[in-house]
Amino acid sequence: MKLAEFQRLLTQPEKATAGHNYNYANLPSVLNAIRSVGGVGVSQRIDGSATLVTKITGIDEITDESRFEIPAGFFEPRKGMSSAQIYGSAITYARRYAVCAMLGIVGVDEDDDASLEPAPTRSEPSKPVFAVPSVTLSKPNA
Repeated sequence: MKLAEFQRLLTQPEKATAGHNYNYANLPSVLNAIRSVGGVGVSQRIDGSATLVTKITGIDEITDESRFEIPAGFFEPRKGMSSAQIYGSAITYARRYAVCAMLGIVGVDEDDDASLEPAPTRSEPSKPVFAVPSVTLSKPNA
């Protein structure tokens, strides 16, 4: 399948998870959206202690793996979280961003449908912002 066909068939996952002062499409909803298209596989693994490797199968243009070095700041202690929770959270975040970046998944807000409607048409033709004067070039006499 071509990437453009996949993107045409994909129903963008809804940004229904709230956190960190914004809404986002969580990893399960992103993976479910990919599965719903069919014929596309996602494989992700940790290489070493902090490198996420993502492989997409079933898309003709995507033949290489993506390698994402998870920044050290992602593993800093957070109030109320154990070390294992911090590590898991960092990996989940990286997984979601890596697969979304590779496949062009952006997610949609509940009210994004309004922004997808065509803009109203103008009843009068648009006027040029500036006019370019007419210039005639001629060869100099030798």
